Amino acid sequence: MYHVIIRGANRQEIFHDDEDCLRFLETLEKYKVKSAIKIYGWCLMNNHIHLLIEEGKEELSTTMKRIGVSFVGYYHLKYDTTGHLF
Repeated sequence: MYHVIIRGANRQEIFHDDEDCLRFLETLEKYKVKSAIKIYGWCLMNNHIHLLIEEGKEELSTTMKRIGVSFVGYYHLKYDTTGHLF
């Protein structure tokens, strides 16, 4: 089991509204199913995320990359931004 922390670059805010939080949770659920990870807990803060995760059928780093890339694509499209979010 791993305690994963994802923080906004330069501690910037990554969740501006409820839609952002819901989108992240939908993304997390999508990759939970695809990679068979087990999620024991999560906490979404304005500028960071805590996850308690057990690795699934692929390396955790691969799963986290998929989750991050997917959410960042949504974020850049919604807020018309570019560059690093995490």
